[in-house]
Amino acid sequence: MTTTTVAAIKGRIGKTDYYQANISARELVAIAIPASELSDWDSWSMSERIQRDVSLNRIREELLPYLAFSKDRFYGSLIITVIEADTFKFEPLEKVSPTIPAAYQSEIGSIGFLIIDGGQLVALDGQHRLVGLRELITNPYFSSEIVKGAADDDVCVMFVQHESLESTRRIFNKVNRHARPTTPSDNIITS
Repeated sequence: MTTTTVAAIKGRIGKTDYYQANISARELVAIAIPASELSDWDSWSMSERIQRDVSLNRIREELLPYLAFSKDRFYGSLIITVIEADTFKFEPLEKVSPTIPAAYQSEIGSIGFLIIDGGQLVALDGQHRLVGLRELITNPYFSSEIVKGAADDDVCVMFVQHESLESTRRIFNKVNRHARPTTPSDNIITS
């Protein structure tokens, strides 16, 4: 993997630091993988896996048509865990510029650049969107106009440094356990 540097905002929820960034879909699919593509995935038991299996049917039947043909497509942030990176470093702007206007002083420490070199970037939440984007961008069936449109989309990504399988599974579980699908009446009202 080459070095990835992205403008990011550092945040913290509980004891977990995260870094929110925008990255093109083209770059995201080039650097990130679903958990099922980790080299140890097939040998892990269900209790060791950090993610559920990818549903290719869901991707082909629901996500690909939406990503390819909806000009008003929109979806939430992906959470990417960074496993065993040689470098995972946040450089706040306050260290780069010695003269920061007073109006920005309170927030400038959380705005900067995230540098990631080496390791594996694995979709912890949003793996179906990641694989759907990859399928769309690399599929010769779709016109270059459609592919370019989706590939140039800015995708919001939250990067989290992997600490252990247990902590990563816990994040996946908490993000997904309490997510509730919309009801049929919600779908009618909001469509």
